[in-house]
This record gives sequence, C-alpha cells and structure tokens, in this order.
Amino acid sequence: MKRRLIIVFIACLCTAFAMGQKLQVDGLIREHRYSEALQLTTIQLRAHPRNGQLYAQRAWLYRQMGQPGMAILDIDEALKHLSSSDLTRSQLYHMRGEIHTEVGMYIDAYDDFTQAIEQDPHCAPCYARRGDLNMTMEYYPLAVDDYAEALRLESYNSEYRVEYARALLSNGQLEEAAAQLQQVLADDPGMLEAKRLLATYHYLQDEVTVYIDLYLSYLQEYYEQHHLPSEADHLLYAIQDSVSYRYLSDALNQRINHTDGDIQVMFRYIRAYVRSLNKDYAGANSDLSQLIQNEQDYDHSALEMRAYNYMQTEQYQSALTDYSRLITLSPRNTRAYYGRSLAHRGLFEIDEAISDLLSLTRLDYNEAPNAFYQAARLEVEREHYTQAIRYLSRAIELAPENAYLYRYRAEQYEALGNSRMAELDYQAADLLQE
Repeated sequence: MKRRLIIVFIACLCTAFAMGQKLQVDGLIREHRYSEALQLTTIQLRAHPRNGQLYAQRAWLYRQMGQPGMAILDIDEALKHLSSSDLTRSQLYHMRGEIHTEVGMYIDAYDDFTQAIEQDPHCAPCYARRGDLNMTMEYYPLAVDDYAEALRLESYNSEYRVEYARALLSNGQLEEAAAQLQQVLADDPGMLEAKRLLATYHYLQDEVTVYIDLYLSYLQEYYEQHHLPSEADHLLYAIQDSVSYRYLSDALNQRINHTDGDIQVMFRYIRAYVRSLNKDYAGANSDLSQLIQNEQDYDHSALEMRAYNYMQTEQYQSALTDYSRLITLSPRNTRAYYGRSLAHRGLFEIDEAISDLLSLTRLDYNEAPNAFYQAARLEVEREHYTQAIRYLSRAIELAPENAYLYRYRAEQYEALGNSRMAELDYQAADLLQE
C-alpha cells in the first residue's frame, strides 16, 4: 500500500512538473521568445519522445522561426504519434500544407490539403486553402470548385465568397462572379476587396466609366480604413482611349478638389502617373512639383518621376538638377545615378556621365556589369577604344557568361587593329551561344 502511494505521489509530481513546463512554454510563446520555448520543448521531448502534442508544438515553433524543414519533420512525427496529439490528422496535414505552400512546394502542399480533406470532408478551411493554392498555380476551374465547396460548408463566410468570386473572374465566369460580389456587398458594404473585384468585373465588361467610379471610391475608402494606399494593381494605368482618359481625368480632378491631406496626395500621385503614361509630361510635372513644394513627397518618388519626365522631353538640365537632389536625399538610389548619367550624356558631359556609372558599379554588384558596359559605350562614342576595352573587361569579369560583352569587346579590338584579340573574343562569344 505504501509503495503504491509513493508511485501515485511520484506520478502526481511528474504531472505537476510537466504542467509547469507547459505553462512556462506558453508564457514564452506569448512573449514571442520562440527560441527559448523551442529549447524547453526539445527538453520535454527527450523525456517524452512519443508525445505527439510536443512534436506539433515544436513544429509550430520551428515555423515561427523560419525553419520549415524542421517543422515538417516534426509534423511527420506528430502524425506517427497521433493518439497523444491535441490535433487531428486533418489539422496536421493542413498545417503541413501551409508550410509547403510557404516554401513554394505547391504539389506537396496540394497533396497535404487533399489528405486533410479526405480525413475531414467537412473542413471548409481545407477546401479554401486548396483553392488558394489552385489560384496560385492558375488552375482556375479547380479553384472555383474548391471555393464553392468551402462556401457550401460555411455559407456565412464572406471571405470565402470573395475568393470564390475572384476565382470565377479568373475563370471567365463574369456574371456569376458579379452575383457573388453583389451579395457580399449587400451583407457587408464595408468589404473593400469585394468592391475592388466588382470594379474589375465592370472593367472586364468594358464598362470603363463604371470601373473608374467604383475603383476610385475603393481607393479612398481603403486609405480611410488602413491609412495607407492600396497595393492592388491599378487597371487605371491601362486606360488608353481618349474618351475614357478624359473621364478618368475629370474623376481624378473631382477627387483632388474634394479631399485633403494624404488622400489628396494619393490621388495627385495617381493623376501625375496617369498623365505621364499619356505623355502629358507638363501636366504630370505640375502635380509632382506641387507635391515636392508642399513637402508631400514622402519617399522622393515624385522627384524621381519628375526627373524622368524631364528626360522624356529632353530637358536635360532640369533632369540633372532633380537627379542630383535625389542623390543627396537618397545616396544609394542606383536609378538616380543611372538617370543622372543619361542627363549628363544629353548635355554632352561624357566624363561626368561615366563618373556616375562608375559610382553605380560600387553601389550595386548586380548593376555593375551593365554600368561598365554603358561606360564603355560612351568611350566608344568618343573613340576611346582602349578605355572602352578596360570597362568591358571589368563587365566580363562580373558577367563571364554574357556573349554579347565578348562580341562588343571584339569590335573594339578590331577598331584598334588587334585582330588576334578580336578573334579570341569572337570565339568566346560563339562558344557561349552554342
């Protein structure tokens, strides 16, 4: 009897100790101290190597720490010890599918979500996530089927309905998509993604003016809710015909005249970009100059766009001034150095243009081969073939697989009368192109 009491007492102590460790891990997770929580969970697993709950917990921690491979291994272990896990087999497959999706292993993720559905045919999130995956892989008919099933299981879920509509649009089922989106907005007028997709529907139906009104309304509401501009693709920028462009211009004028603060700034940026795309550089620069003058060019993109517009109209000195200012404000902006080199080139200031290109080579390793090549071209223009060869040699060192660089250097050797070196470069270019 006494021995039995001791065993029970020890068991209680172990249970209490394990409970204490769990509470400690939970506390570390709440404080986002994942590394410490992982270490403690690993210690627990050494004592309880068949505990599926601990494997699932550690898999979650590995995922938070950006170690998907280790997370997947632990999910596999949790599946082997399912009876002691606090997750179902379907939930574990779903979790593994999420991780496979994150690392781009889409076929494995598809298999995981399919197995999750087989284990639990009523798992609406499983269908929805497989639908997301089908959209990523552009399997639109399959995505339509999966979202439809998710929505059948959870008809109240407006997010599923929006994704169902998105898949229908992608699959060319425009009227069905519009019906779903109208139902979402009838139930929840604040569902902004539904409003954006409905605008897209009207664009696809060639109802461009309806699209413009809906989309500009969406942009304003999005900013009011999130205090940031939407990162959605603007089909506004694809509007080309003169009638639609005039309508868009008038609509943007109305928005700018009846808003203020950062919302007005957003619409002014859009108008400037639309004007630039339609080669109304003077109108675009008027907007951009106002943003710059009012200190509303928060990321210097207005200054960069204005410099670009000056280049399009061959106002090289104005472009040079803007690019120089941009480099002062953002010294590592490689586009500014490249733009300023072009402005110098337009002003026939070749030494200065080359100097900017060489600065670019020091700022960005990936840009360096093209910068050396552009510097070589400038030297060729003034018949400095020896210096051009030096720059081309530097470019080839950084991009030895680029056949064109060898061929271009061969031409400069020919200009110097060095046929032997030219022939070697031509041979190298031919070998690379085989």
